[in-house]
Amino acid sequence: MARGYNKAIIIGNLTKDPELQYTPQGTPVCRVTIATNRKYKNQNGETCEDVDFIPVVIWGRNAENCDTYQKKGDALLVEGRISARNYTNREGEKRYVTEVIAQSIQFMPKGRKNSQQQDEYFEESPGEGGW
Repeated sequence: MARGYNKAIIIGNLTKDPELQYTPQGTPVCRVTIATNRKYKNQNGETCEDVDFIPVVIWGRNAENCDTYQKKGDALLVEGRISARNYTNREGEKRYVTEVIAQSIQFMPKGRKNSQQQDEYFEESPGEGGW
């Protein structure tokens, strides 16, 4: 069997403030949603723009840093892997979730007037475990 490869790189803006929580074991985990814009031409040749909203899970020190330094609208670069899982909710319905599990994050510049500001870069192995 061939070895698989699962890598996602996303640059976009946070749709709301990060949500930091802690697992029962005390591990920090932060959930964010990143909006990414894309342009394409439709069948009539007109340029259209669409937005994708991508859920991202950030673990450990990166989670705490994201919660401390990021807010709605800030740009974030995420490198990680795509995770697809399912669970049964309280009503007994099967639910499917696809999200990016961040392995590293990079805070992007906040605009031209702050272009001299250094980017923050954090990297660590993501935590494992579920909710």
